[in-house]
Formats: sequence, C-alpha cells, structure tokens
Amino acid sequence: MSYQHRLPIDTKLLVTAITRFELDAASEVWHALRATGVCEDANIIFIKKGKRPLRGLFGVIFDSDPILAVEKIRNYFLKRPWIMRFSQGIVPIEFITNELNRLVEFIEIKGQERIKNSDSWKIRVQKHESKVSKKMLIERIASKINKGIVNLSNPDWVINVEVVVETYAVAIVRPYYIIRKKELKDKEQYKENNVNHGKKE
Repeated sequence: MSYQHRLPIDTKLLVTAITRFELDAASEVWHALRATGVCEDANIIFIKKGKRPLRGLFGVIFDSDPILAVEKIRNYFLKRPWIMRFSQGIVPIEFITNELNRLVEFIEIKGQERIKNSDSWKIRVQKHESKVSKKMLIERIASKINKGIVNLSNPDWVINVEVVVETYAVAIVRPYYIIRKKELKDKEQYKENNVNHGKKE
C-alpha cells in the first residue's frame, strides 16, 4: 500500500469504495485477485491531492491483464456477493496519461480496432476531484469515433474515462467488464426471488 500524488501508469484497476472504508474495500479486491489466481500480490495505491488522500477511491497494480482480472473478479463476486461489502465499483484501466491529446489518440486508435459499424457505444466519464470539463471531454472523444451509433442505455461498448485530479485513465470495454455493486446485488436478488417462487408449498 502506498500514497502517491498521481495515478501510476501501471495501474490496472480503479476502485470506488464507501468513504472511510477504503482499506476494507482494498482487502476485498486483494482477496478476490488472489482467490481467482489473477496474481499472488497487488499494490494498493491511494491518490493524494495536496496533503490528503482522495476519499472513496484507490488504484490497484498487479502483473496481469486488467480485463481478464475484472472478468474473474466479477464471476467470483457473483458467486459470493457477501464478500463485496465496501467496494462500490471496479473498472479496468488500459491506458493512463496526463495529456488530453494522448488520451484522445488512444481512444481513436482502439475505437477503430474494436468498434464495428454495426456496434453501439457510449462515453462514460467519471470525475474524481477534477476540474476538467466533462462536456468538453465527451465532445473531444465523440469527434474521433466514426463507427457505430450512440446508445446511452444499452451499448455494445463503453468508452470509460476516469479523471483522477489531472490524470486520465481509460478503457474501451464491453459493459460486462465494469463491475457495479448495485448491479451484482440486483442479480442476486433476482436469483433469490426465482428460487423462492419456484418452491413448492
């Protein structure tokens, strides 16, 4: 575990957590990474703005593919939803930069590779203690995507951008690879309801 003023470029996951329970959330993610065989050890990174760490947020560094890691963590938490108590969301990170032009360039190249003409997509921007204009970011990114159509409710692809103070972290992924605690809880509740309704009186 360490404290840094910028999100390191080798960060693989960004995790949001219940405020004041960041260490508990870090333990959940660290446990899931080990239990699923993604890695033997991981470094938890807390980002500082000035003298204080950002609340409800931390990065995770490890030696493995972030998208594969999220897939394994998601399946692990789906089978054991009680473990995910303090983590609120987990997103993979493919590229990190402090320069807007490099962010847009990465998205343009990867978008061309992954998004097909028949696909739909949306841009998701999450800001963490940042003054960067969300509208400006979305407009800059959207101008570089010339395939597919926008679908804000059920896209085939999500261009996920996390702005941590002045650092941009991005991944272009299927919605499946963005873990949200609420979604997992809803699926668990749906499964429980189906089981209960299927019981014989």
